[in-house]
Amino acid sequence: KVYQEFDLDGGGDVGDDELLVLGQTRRKLGQKSGSWTKGMNDSLMAKIGTDKEGNLPMSNFVKHFNDSLPGDSKEFDGVIEQFMDCARACREKKMQKRKDDQKSADEAAKKAAADEAARRRAEDEAARQKAAQEQTKASQREQARREGALRKVYQEFDLDGGGDVGDDELLVLGQTRRKLGQKQGEWTQAMNSRLMAKIGTDKEGNLPMSNFVKHFNDSLPGDSKEFDGVIEQFMDLSLIHI
Repeated sequence: KVYQEFDLDGGGDVGDDELLVLGQTRRKLGQKSGSWTKGMNDSLMAKIGTDKEGNLPMSNFVKHFNDSLPGDSKEFDGVIEQFMDCARACREKKMQKRKDDQKSADEAAKKAAADEAARRRAEDEAARQKAAQEQTKASQREQARREGALRKVYQEFDLDGGGDVGDDELLVLGQTRRKLGQKQGEWTQAMNSRLMAKIGTDKEGNLPMSNFVKHFNDSLPGDSKEFDGVIEQFMDLSLIHI
């Protein structure tokens, strides 16, 4: 029974480390005086007799202490009680250490999981920001492309080469769109004047390029393919009047 209690790790045998702890614990409990060293422990292990794994077989343990402990029953029982107290103290300490180790492992695992979650959130946020930046850049590139196309249209709509687009030029272009079947209905002077006012004229009554570009950039389709189709129609108009 003592041997089984001395098997602190439940491995089925008593090893060098377990005997060392038990010897030291007996001194701490005041069951023995002096110190219990590694050298003393090794000597006792050799005296009792180890197996090929370096552990103490139960038979050797029982024989050694049966021979070495007092023959008097009362004294023998007293030492056995000390052994059991020592084993219980060691087991409690070992169990507490195991709990502490498990707690530390759980806390470490929890921290690792939290760190991993934080890392993934950071990666996701970085990816989101990168995608947003790429989307912004793509949008800026498309905006610049649209504005560039409309500036070219404006220059082509300047039919007389005066450097701007006036009421008469916009009227001709609006009417020509209907003739080409690009638009239905008719394009009147009144409709033309309203569009001029909506786009915004300068003090000479002409359309500044910036106003022209902004108006049509905002009013033409957002879809690139549809936008390009309208731009192509606009360019076709200007070619007719070259």
